[in-house]
Amino acid sequence: MDQFPGIKMLLYTDGILSTILMILSIRAGIALWSIKPDAVKTAKKYLLIFLGYSVISVFLPFMAGLPSEANDAMIPEVAKGGLQSLVFFGVWYSYLNVSKRVKATYPNYSVEDDSLTISSESEEPNKSNEQEIK
Repeated sequence: MDQFPGIKMLLYTDGILSTILMILSIRAGIALWSIKPDAVKTAKKYLLIFLGYSVISVFLPFMAGLPSEANDAMIPEVAKGGLQSLVFFGVWYSYLNVSKRVKATYPNYSVEDDSLTISSESEEPNKSNEQEIK
């Protein structure tokens, strides 16, 4: 590590960002699981932060000051990881936006303005809507 001091900074930076991301994912998961009013909004914010982290993490390994041979060897794995992250983001963000189940489970959530709307209906999802979804 003494030969490449940038690796130490890379590990610290990635470790801190990864820890923050884990905490946010747990927070979003608990909110969705317990059907909190802002759960979908929280999950979408997490996914956007995850996307930002994914973009940053693509470039982090190349800022460690490693030899060009090492950087060249990392390119396929970094590209693969970046693509996997984009697919993960796209699938889940789309699901939260278009899923009938999400709309039925979180009836006060509005996709159009990405905020909660006050509805005159009860807080419980309509049983007929649940049957349509299944």
